[in-house]
Formats: sequence, structure tokens, C-alpha cells
Amino acid sequence: MLPEIYLLTYSVWQYSTLIVNQLVFWFDEKYLLFNFAQTKKTKQGFPLNTTKSPIKFLPTPCGCEVGRRSITTISKGKEQDSIEYNSKTLLNKAVSDSCKTIPNNNSYHLSLSEENFLEWFRGLVDGEGCFYIKVSDISIRFRFDIYMHKDDSEMLKYIAERLGVGRVYIGDHFTSYVVSNQKDLLNIISIFDKYPLNTTKNLNFISFKKGYILYYNRTSSRVSPELREKILNIKNHMNKLQVNFKQPDGHEIKITPYWLLGLTEGEGYFSVASKTLRMEFGLGLTAGEIEVLKGIQEFLLGLPGQYKITRKDTNVLGLLVSSKAKDENSKPMARLYTYKTDYITNVLVPYFDSLTWLSKKELDYRDWKLILRLKNQGKHFMDEGKEVISLIANGMNNNRLSSNLPKKRTNLSLSSEDIQKKAIELLSLPSNYELQLDGKILIKSSGSYLKGRGNLGVKVVDEEGKLIFNFNSIKDCALFFNVHSRTIIRKLDQGNTLEFKGQNLVFKREVSLLP
Repeated sequence: MLPEIYLLTYSVWQYSTLIVNQLVFWFDEKYLLFNFAQTKKTKQGFPLNTTKSPIKFLPTPCGCEVGRRSITTISKGKEQDSIEYNSKTLLNKAVSDSCKTIPNNNSYHLSLSEENFLEWFRGLVDGEGCFYIKVSDISIRFRFDIYMHKDDSEMLKYIAERLGVGRVYIGDHFTSYVVSNQKDLLNIISIFDKYPLNTTKNLNFISFKKGYILYYNRTSSRVSPELREKILNIKNHMNKLQVNFKQPDGHEIKITPYWLLGLTEGEGYFSVASKTLRMEFGLGLTAGEIEVLKGIQEFLLGLPGQYKITRKDTNVLGLLVSSKAKDENSKPMARLYTYKTDYITNVLVPYFDSLTWLSKKELDYRDWKLILRLKNQGKHFMDEGKEVISLIANGMNNNRLSSNLPKKRTNLSLSSEDIQKKAIELLSLPSNYELQLDGKILIKSSGSYLKGRGNLGVKVVDEEGKLIFNFNSIKDCALFFNVHSRTIIRKLDQGNTLEFKGQNLVFKREVSLLP
């Protein structure tokens, strides 16, 4: 009789513990989402009151129930393995098992290869991903999160579909992608084992993985005080409590096109100054990520230009590091940025155009690019052009967010479609610039000449007139041929040739307008 009573009591205790753990984890999720709403992204102007209505659990297009709850976690329709699951074999799974391509109605998503998707995902996580360990008196929980504005909920649902793991939660203003299931977290771990993060977030991942293995490799169903203390010590050296930022031996910063796009969709910005209309692209990270930003700078400077040869001048891409934090809850920041129109048009735009975007930031990029086209035709010197550019800029970035529309955009008399139409009509008209024989550029609407360097370049042809090189400026040309600028000027004026690699080259002035 006693053994039966003991077994019954033990079963009730196990069952009660599972219920309590689920309740603790449920409140953890609510707390984390609330805490995120209060602290994260305030610099971008996101609203803070995000917890007035319950979080919604959405069905995914693939038919999986996202956010489903029961006493034991349901993952892809199967009950999670018991706590005795031998996790020593967990990390031997292939990444391909965790990255299943689930059909999606968006064909441009389907065109993204698994390799490019995982690189993009790696970049997004470097910017927006979080690894958490929650240690309490009654439970230890592990979770991986990506928090975004709710307008990016489709992107997070796509991630859940593409990986085949995780849940998407949507609040008033924010959405989150959450992975907390034991086996699902293993899939996330296997991804970042093969595709290491570039930023110091990699250190959080390493700590997270260490705690995960300790917890799920235990031989007893109960957590010993010693194990709890070990995991608590790991947790207390993660995220904001991280003090050692030295990457492990062998860690390399690997910049790829889609990694950079993923980071840009999380931490990048496209801005237009309201008064000067100066256009800027930038990436902001904490000052501790300066080596990553230097790697990005080197990568971007190495990109080919579409229209002209450009010299690798680091001034094209500025790198600014702040020595002081904004407030006591922040860290000093670093920023990589460019506002050079030639570089943006010639290098940056062709690069971003070649990639498949997944977030709402693509809308800001498209508007920003539209303003660039208007400026490259000199339409910003016309009253109508100034008005259209102002309307486009006022609908970008935070002003585009659905949570800001009632406050920010009710005064606009034109819809986004109307504004786009007006911009296209302006672009269909002849350029507001006119090239002069002396190389000057006339602004037709004002009758004045474009100040500054203009767009005077150098075209280099062979003796038969075949184009060999095209340079942005005389200085760029001189640097390329390793001669003084005066040498190039003399050859332009006198028509003398220069022997280069067995060819006699002729130098000609070229005045061209950017497209």
C-alpha cells in the first residue's frame, strides 16, 4: 500500500510542478514583453504603452497553431520528449533538419536560398536577437527571442515558418518571435554553431548554450542546488551583466551580403534631413562592436561601383564612436554612416537592390531611393520637387508605423499612392540639370550653376576610342595611375596619351548626370 501511495504522491507532485512551471513561464513571457516595451527602442520613438490588451496567439499560414498552450509543450504536433531525454546527442543534429522550407505565398521569399536566409537570420539576430535564462526557486527556463514593432509580424511569422520552430506573439505595438521548447531551442543552437554571430551577442549565445547543456544533461529529474548555482552564475554574466567581451579563440567576423542586410533590417536607418535634404544611410551599434563596424566599412568599400571606378576612400563611410552613454541605462554608441551621393548612387543602391528584403524597412529604403532619384535630376531645386520630397520623407521611418499613423499623418491631404504618383510624374519630366560645354551644370529652374565639384569626371579610352576606364574625378584618376593631378590635367588639355600596360590611353573630360 505504501509504495502505491508514494507513487501517487510523487505523480501528483510532478504534475503540480509542471503546472507551476508553465504558469511561471507564462508570466515570464508577459513580463519580458512588458519590460521590452518600457526599455527597448525608445530611441526610435516607439510607443511605450504596449500591454493594454492581451497578447494574441496567431495561426501561421502553414497551419501550425502559434502560441498553443498545454501542460507539456506542443511542438509541431508532437509531445515534447521527457526531461530524461539524452541531450548529449542533441548537438549532433544537422542544421538542415532545423531549417525546413515551408511553402509561403510570397514568391520573393521562396526565392531566398537556405544559405542566404540563414545569413540574413544571423544578421537580424546580431541586431535584434536575445538569449535569456530565467532562474527561479521552482524552475529554470531558456528562451530565444526577437522583438520587433508589430508591423513586422509577417517577417517573424515567416521566420517561424522557414525554421519550423518557435511562436509569434503580437501585442498592441510590438511582436515577438519566441523559441522556448527544449528541442526547438536545440535547432536554434545548431544554427549558430554553424553560423556564428559576429557581435558580442555571440558571447551570450555561448553562455546560453552552456547553461542549456548543463540543464538538459543532468541525470536526475530534480535540479540540485549545485547545478542551479552554476546556471545562475552563467545567467549573471549575460546580456547587460556581461563584463568580459573577449571573443573565443578562432572567432572571425564574417561579413556577407545577406548578413549585412539582416543587420540593416534590424539596426540600419535611411534618413533625409528636413532642411538640407541631405540623405544618409547608417548603422548604429554599441561602442563595443567597433570591430564589427570596421569590418562592415571594409566590406562596403570593397563593393563594386555600377557607373564609375571609385577609390577606396574611408571618408566615404564615416565611423563615429561616442565616449559617453545617452543615460545611465544606455551604453556608448558607435555609428557607421555615409551621405556621399555619388557613393550611395553608384555603390550602395545597386547593392541593396540586388538583395531580397524581408522587413518593413524595405519601404523606407524604397522611399529614400525615390528621393535620391529626384535629387539626382535636380528636382529638389524646384518648388514642386521640394514639396514631394517633404511629403515622402514625412511618411518614412517612425511616421510610417501603424501605431503612429493617427498622430503623425492625419494632416496629410494626399495618400501614399498619390505622393508616389506625383514623384513618378516629376521623374518623367526632363532633368532640371543641363550640361554645359565647359563642364558646368546649369540648374534650369533657377538659372544658376551647381556649386561644388559638380559631376565632372574623366573618361579613358584607347586609340580606337574604346572605353577602358571611367573615373568620378581628376583626383580619382590620378590616384589610380599613381601620377599627380596636374599630369592628368595636361593630358586632358593637350590630348597627349599615357602608356599603361602596353596600351596608349587617351584622357577626355566627361560630364555626366547620375541616374
